[in-house]
Amino acid sequence: MSAVVNGRQVEVSSVKVDRSLPDPLAGGSLTSASAAFTAAEGPSVTDIVSTPWDPGSVWPPVPQSSASVSMDTGAGPVSLLANGVVLSASGGTSGREVDVEVADAYESLNKTISWDSLADSMPLVAEGVGDAYLGQQSVYWTDRILRHCGWYATPPRVGYTGLSVPAMGSMNPEAGTVDTSARTSTGGYPGWDATSWGVGVSDVTSTYIVGGGGYSIKSRGRMELLAMADATVTGANRIEAQNNSSQGLVRMRWSQSTVYLDVRVGGTYSQAVSVARTPGAMYATVEYISDTSVLCIVRSGGSSASQSMTVDSSVTTGGVLRASIVAASVAGGFQIGFPGSTGGLAGWTPTVNMKMRVFNRNSLKVMRATEGADCAELLAAQCEAECATYWIDELGVLQWWDLARLEAEQSVATLSSDDDIAEGGFTWSHDLSQVKSGVLVKWLDPVSTRRWRSSVDFWQGSGQSLQPGEVDVEEWINVPDDEVWISPDLSPSRVGTAAMADFNGGLGSWYGGVTSSSGDTDKWAHLNGSFLTQIERVTDNAFKLTTQWHGSLVAIQKTPDAEVASDMWKRRAGFDLPIMRGRAKYQLLDRDTYGAATGPVTAPEHVIDAGVWIQRADQAAYTADYAATRLTVPQPVLSSVALIPFPGLQLGDVVEVQDTHVSRLTIRGIVVEDSRDIDADMGMSHAVSIRPTFVSRNAVTYEMWGSVVRGSSYGQWGSRQVGDTYADWGNVPLRREDVL
Repeated sequence: MSAVVNGRQVEVSSVKVDRSLPDPLAGGSLTSASAAFTAAEGPSVTDIVSTPWDPGSVWPPVPQSSASVSMDTGAGPVSLLANGVVLSASGGTSGREVDVEVADAYESLNKTISWDSLADSMPLVAEGVGDAYLGQQSVYWTDRILRHCGWYATPPRVGYTGLSVPAMGSMNPEAGTVDTSARTSTGGYPGWDATSWGVGVSDVTSTYIVGGGGYSIKSRGRMELLAMADATVTGANRIEAQNNSSQGLVRMRWSQSTVYLDVRVGGTYSQAVSVARTPGAMYATVEYISDTSVLCIVRSGGSSASQSMTVDSSVTTGGVLRASIVAASVAGGFQIGFPGSTGGLAGWTPTVNMKMRVFNRNSLKVMRATEGADCAELLAAQCEAECATYWIDELGVLQWWDLARLEAEQSVATLSSDDDIAEGGFTWSHDLSQVKSGVLVKWLDPVSTRRWRSSVDFWQGSGQSLQPGEVDVEEWINVPDDEVWISPDLSPSRVGTAAMADFNGGLGSWYGGVTSSSGDTDKWAHLNGSFLTQIERVTDNAFKLTTQWHGSLVAIQKTPDAEVASDMWKRRAGFDLPIMRGRAKYQLLDRDTYGAATGPVTAPEHVIDAGVWIQRADQAAYTADYAATRLTVPQPVLSSVALIPFPGLQLGDVVEVQDTHVSRLTIRGIVVEDSRDIDADMGMSHAVSIRPTFVSRNAVTYEMWGSVVRGSSYGQWGSRQVGDTYADWGNVPLRREDVL
């Protein structure tokens, strides 16, 4: 056994490690893997015992010190807990041993996160020209939350990132601003495919405005481009840095076999350098030498190539303000950055392994803005809604799995009663409180009203009066909980001043008012004083409207009852102001979906409140049916399987337990708990808990077989044995008579 604490290897005399896999259908959420070990540091010069008060001491460790624990099996080291942190340490002056408690990095998920409203297709900045088709699979939000907490399936941002598009279910950028986005071949939404890192985009062309205000290679010293591609590549694939006129300056492109870095020379692109492509991350650097000379580097896998190039001065001195991404085949992890040093992400490896559904992945139409939400709670809610689970494994990698996909994995080991299961055998538990009469999924169905121009009514005032000299009148506009507003017009025009065509046609946000004195007709308020209104966005769910009125009369926020302007339609007379409009509004309607399977009528119903995490009837049905299949039938679990030490077994592994002597069962299931206790003499106790997914009998007696087929005619029994010889039946007499 060994432990590395704060980069220092220490001698371990005993260690205990416990970890568990959360079950969202039983109310489980992520818990830390914990290890407790006793370690000692040998004498340095004298026999003085180290304490936390020693100057410059790195031992004993302080809380939040880095820590990893492993054991040597003879065939090599096996990690028990990697990339963890010290929770506590205690010791004394009677000996050198220190008791240390360590946990994995689960605390990194205890953060808060905020985001703006997002639709799967977002209106472009210019009105009347359609939408940017981004897509919005729910994995986009999983990835966004994990990245916020420091966990990455695609590379983290390099320094001074101007553009970052993980493309994990959406082309919405985490840095930069989308300009256009659509499927290359037919328009509309891009394609999404499962990849080795999670989900990637295909058949897409997107353009962006790069953040940073126009960093250049000269001003920052270098520019770096990143992308990821899977094993198979076809067609055109590239990420390109451009100037403000959308002229390309530098691009990285890739084929099935090669990654290329091109730079502009003589007004056209010239290939600078190339390297053999390995599936995964591709990484290019263009480093400043002079205004007309750069060093070009491209990396893929463990290979790299470099070459100095003469280039147009616009490449080095021009600001990078725009970018484009073209992906004919599945790709992701796109970035353009201007870091302070070269190659900071060389050798990067993912810290997240995402295994979503290969087909029928969950997708969302719209996500409501969120302020200060707890990341761990968001992920737990998504797991329950989608029947997924996640944990941090023995190597310190965060594993996110669709439960059905996890259950379909091949067995990694067979634990037999002859070789692997200790004399204690296994214990089972049968909690009938987990049996339900049925499953109900509550979800939200977004019904949208959309326009290409700002003509969707969001909020309208009630014609309130303003007293003479009443200034800075503030009013809050709050988006109702069951609505989402997209692209509100926050620059209202004043009625009676601006051209009336848009007001008459119901386009845009407007403010204004009228005044009148005794016996007079209504007049525009701004003709009798100063009338101004502005709308300030606080969050996507809250806006502050401020009105200033400087005049000697009462101003009423409406249009005149009688026509005072020849260009205002009569139907707009007496129209309450102000009015706030935008491009799209979603109404979130409550929906209920029941699972097909039912259980005992005396049992309670299981309710999954999926909320905004499910927005389609087919996804609600998937969750309801999956949960009902599990929860409406009593399913005992192996609460503890005592093992002859099996060091390589991991949480989440699919295994088979074969007991040919006592229970005569073969149980296939998922390891959901793992506990190991190792002492100074390398004596090890090892126990796991397994949630069965399939159970069958083996080596049964004639009486057991008879109890199963009793009541069946010879023809009925024979129909279940079609294709079997008598010898086959003799080997497995209960073929197709599986327990679970």
